[in-house]
Amino acid sequence: MTVYQYLCIVVCLVGLGLTTVAEHVQRVRIGYEVRRLEKEHRRLKQERKTRRLMWERLAAAETVSKRSIDLKIVRAEDIEALQMQAGGGH
Repeated sequence: MTVYQYLCIVVCLVGLGLTTVAEHVQRVRIGYEVRRLEKEHRRLKQERKTRRLMWERLAAAETVSKRSIDLKIVRAEDIEALQMQAGGGH
């Protein structure tokens, strides 16, 4: 074999080696990205659950308030005062 043939073989092997390393690096990056997205997904699911429970609690309180006023069990002013106290006076 000539020097030119050896040089071609070496260039091909180096190219294959570099390609293999690049693919491995990309696979590792994708793995880290998957883990980050899974963590973010878990956080968002928990946040959604928390917000849904909060919404359900608020919706129930509004329903009870409205029905209490409609049935004249309590005055609207009393409900507003309680809401102001619960909301920190805002």
